[in-house]
Amino acid sequence: MSPAPIPTSLLTLNYIMIFLWLSYLPLLSITFKNLFANRRHFIAERRSRVKNDVHVIFQITTRSASSSEVVDRGIWAIKNSCKQIDYSEYSIEVITDDPSDTAKGSQYIVVPADYSPSKGAIRKARALQYAVEKRRREGKNTSKYWIFHLDEESVVIPQTILSILQFIREKKGLVAEGPIFYPVKFGRGNRLAALAESIRPFQCYDCASQMIDPPPSHMHGSNLLVRADVEDHITWDFTETVAEDQMFGVSAYQRLGKVFGWHGGILLEQPPLSIRPLQAEKKVDCRDSAKYQASSCFAKI
Repeated sequence: MSPAPIPTSLLTLNYIMIFLWLSYLPLLSITFKNLFANRRHFIAERRSRVKNDVHVIFQITTRSASSSEVVDRGIWAIKNSCKQIDYSEYSIEVITDDPSDTAKGSQYIVVPADYSPSKGAIRKARALQYAVEKRRREGKNTSKYWIFHLDEESVVIPQTILSILQFIREKKGLVAEGPIFYPVKFGRGNRLAALAESIRPFQCYDCASQMIDPPPSHMHGSNLLVRADVEDHITWDFTETVAEDQMFGVSAYQRLGKVFGWHGGILLEQPPLSIRPLQAEKKVDCRDSAKYQASSCFAKI
């Protein structure tokens, strides 16, 4: 008895799946190339404390610090890590849209509801721009200050701080990034969301190559180290985009050239605990990708 023929529709679907899988191989080969090229400096090792005493502002940007405990966790991690390495020349600023956060302390800075950047920056870029203008009024946008950007769920470790201090001390650049891993509460929420985020550290090898050999075609807004006067010069006031981190990279390259670097400090973050925020994140990435890639192409000309 001969086996039943495979339906044409199933064969067609099978061929489509094979084609889609094979189409990713060129990109995969580039990623493996970057992995091999950056394997030695991807994570900074054997960092030691040297009293260079530069002032770092740890800036956490959030919509509301009162809605969950993640911001408090991040602040504790900063203080604990700095204490372990005997580093005290730092400050912490939480940039928030929630007026109720002022009750948590003076380090919580609320973006006024009526604040509107001159070029129309929105959402996170709006909050980042407000922080820039606040430091400008305080006289802190100078080469003596560095801004280390964190998301609300970010967790630093002593190696993170040792790495950024050494990067600054060795004058390797004015804008730098490091790898991000997602072990915090991993698997406690939606497993599909955790699985989707688990591959992101692999993409950091591409980011390392682009930061070392700019212009960067991809930048992430956390684990981002920028000298304060450079951030003041570039600003975050980009018209109606939520890809402000990528636009910042393009603008910095256009105006300042090869000022980028890789500090190698590890940052730990928390993957989305449900599918909904993951879907929103990917939708944002797709919506602004075309606009950003066009800007990136012009930067290379």
